[in-house]
Amino acid sequence: MATKKYDEDELLNILREASKLSENGIVSQSFYERHFKKPRVKTFREYFGSWNEALTKAGLFVSEKKVYEEDEIINSLKKFYLEYKNDFSSESYFKSNFKPHLVTIFSYFGTWENACKAANIDLEVVKLNKREEFLNSLIICKERYGSVSVSIYKKSGLKPSVQTFYRHFGSWKNALKEAGIE
Repeated sequence: MATKKYDEDELLNILREASKLSENGIVSQSFYERHFKKPRVKTFREYFGSWNEALTKAGLFVSEKKVYEEDEIINSLKKFYLEYKNDFSSESYFKSNFKPHLVTIFSYFGTWENACKAANIDLEVVKLNKREEFLNSLIICKERYGSVSVSIYKKSGLKPSVQTFYRHFGSWKNALKEAGIE
C-alpha cells in the first residue's frame, strides 16, 4: 500500500482543522496524536523541519515550551550514556535531571530501545557491563563477609537488589555460579 504524499497546503489545513477541535485552539503534538492518525506528527516535522515551524506556517499558536528536535534528544542520550555508563537505563534517566523528559523521548521514538538505536548506543554492551557489575557486587560481598547467602547480601546494603539477580540470572544460585562463587 502506497504512502500518501501531502502537499504543504493539505498539511497546513489539517493543522488548522485540529486547532478548531481543540478547546483552546492549541495543537500540541500529543493532542494531535490523540485525535488524528494520519498524517503522523513525524510527517509535519520532516516536511517543515519542526512541529513549531508547521504551526507557525499554519498561523497557529506556538507554545513557549521547549520542543526538542531529534538531534537534541540524541545528543542528550549520548551525554547521559557517557556520564552514567554503569547505570544506563530508562529508569536512571527518569530519575536524573537530564532533559528532555523521558516522556518526550518515548513520544518521539516510541521506546527506549529505539532512542538508543538512533543514538548508536549498543544496549547489548550496556547489558554486559551491568551483568559484570552485578557479579562484582557478589564478589565484594564474599570478600567482606566470607560467604554470600541471600540474607547476608541483603544485610550488606550492596546494590543491586536480590530481586535483580533473580531477574537477570534466573536464580540466586545461577548468579553465584556465574560469579565463580560455589
